[in-house]
Amino acid sequence: MRDIVTSGIYVIKNLQSGKVYVGSAVDLELRWRNHKSKLSRGVHENQYLQRSWDKNGWGCFEFGILEQVQEVTALIDREQYWLDHTRCYDRSIGYNICRVAGNRLGVTHSNETRDKISSARIGKYTDEKNGNARLNWEDIKRIRADWASGEYLQKQLAEQYGVSRTHINRIVNNKFWFDPHYRADPEIPKRHQSKNMLSHSRTITYDEES
Repeated sequence: MRDIVTSGIYVIKNLQSGKVYVGSAVDLELRWRNHKSKLSRGVHENQYLQRSWDKNGWGCFEFGILEQVQEVTALIDREQYWLDHTRCYDRSIGYNICRVAGNRLGVTHSNETRDKISSARIGKYTDEKNGNARLNWEDIKRIRADWASGEYLQKQLAEQYGVSRTHINRIVNNKFWFDPHYRADPEIPKRHQSKNMLSHSRTITYDEES
């Protein structure tokens, strides 16, 4: 089991073209594993990064840490700094699609944000049999996919979707929103106890790339 979880700002760099992808994560190791898994399976949500990976192969990419951030609540601000500093959203420079830092990091939402999430989901479903529920099938698919990635804890998913941790547990174990084609992976909780893959990464400064 890992004793230290490193949070901060990371960069995925194409060593051939010099293009970069910048992001932030509460757990850098799990984030990199998630990126690598999706890219290897050809299902990454960033089409530009995926195309480059398919063309050049994993050996042409390097994962590095731009900045370690101890205060999780500061991640978004620091990510925005590095997005602007590297201009990785410029297609000639990087792979990032958005100019503004996102917030799906497992960071605890403020009470105001949680209220907005809850209000927006009134009338949706937390269980298909409950007409007053808050979630829908698209939410369920995203919850199960995020859980399967090993990047999010059930507590973080509960905060993000405005439901209880018990409810998330029942969803990922197929007790709520039953899907006959879905199978909960009993190995998923063990992914939080995996060996540290960041030993193969290095801390870099953006100015050193060439």
